[in-house]
Amino acid sequence: MSIEPNNKYNSRPSMRSWMHIIAGMMYVIFGFMVIFLRYFNSIQLSKGTAYAMGGLLLLYGIFRLYRGISNIRNERQEQ
Repeated sequence: MSIEPNNKYNSRPSMRSWMHIIAGMMYVIFGFMVIFLRYFNSIQLSKGTAYAMGGLLLLYGIFRLYRGISNIRNERQEQ
């Protein structure tokens, strides 16, 4: 009784990869929100703090998106 690596459960990307993509999109959206809400004076943050926090959120969101997409590509190449 052996377990085959190419069974029906391994034929689609893992849930973790999709979680990286969803989280990445959320971080990118929050980053843009922080920057644009500061631009329209909707939140009480200093200009430097808002841009730094928004920029970090954008960078981390892009990293999570890249990580999720690369995981999906690697999973498809292993099949």
